[in-house]
Amino acid sequence: MEFIEEGQNFSVIVDYAHTPDGFTQLYEFAKTITPKDNRIISVFGCAGKRDKTKRPILGSISDQYCDMIILTEEDNRNESIRDICLDIQQGIADTNSVIIENRYDAIRQAIELANENDTITILGKGNENYMYGNEAYLGDNNVAIQILHQSVVKGEDDEL
Repeated sequence: MEFIEEGQNFSVIVDYAHTPDGFTQLYEFAKTITPKDNRIISVFGCAGKRDKTKRPILGSISDQYCDMIILTEEDNRNESIRDICLDIQQGIADTNSVIIENRYDAIRQAIELANENDTITILGKGNENYMYGNEAYLGDNNVAIQILHQSVVKGEDDEL
C-alpha cells in the first residue's frame, strides 16, 4: 500500500490488491480514513485469461464500500477490456460505475472527480511498470503522481 502525496486535499492509495481478501482489507482501511460524508472512489480492472469467477465478486465487494467505481484495463492478455469490465459490473448493484478502458485516463478521471477529504483507491497494478500488451507502463503510483502534479501545478497557476 502506497499513499501518494502531491499536495492534494484528498487521499490517494495505490495498492497491488487483486483478490477478494485484498480488496476487502484495503476498503476496510479506506473506510477508516475517509470522513463519513466523503467518498471512496476506486479504479481497478481484472486480468484477462485468468479466473473469470472473481470478477463479479470484486465488483460486489467494491459495491459495498465505494461511492464511485471506475473500471479499466489490467493486463487483459488479448481478452476484450470491455468484456472484462462488464463481467465486473455484474457484481455491482448500487454504486455508480463507468468503464474507461485506458488505465491512465481512468486514474485521471478519478483524480478529477475527487473532492476534499475523499479517498481514491487504485488497485491491481501497484508500482508494476508494465502492462501486458504494452511496451511499458509507468506504474499506478507514477501515473497518479504525474497527474496529481499536473493538477496541483494547474491549480496554482489558476490562482495567480
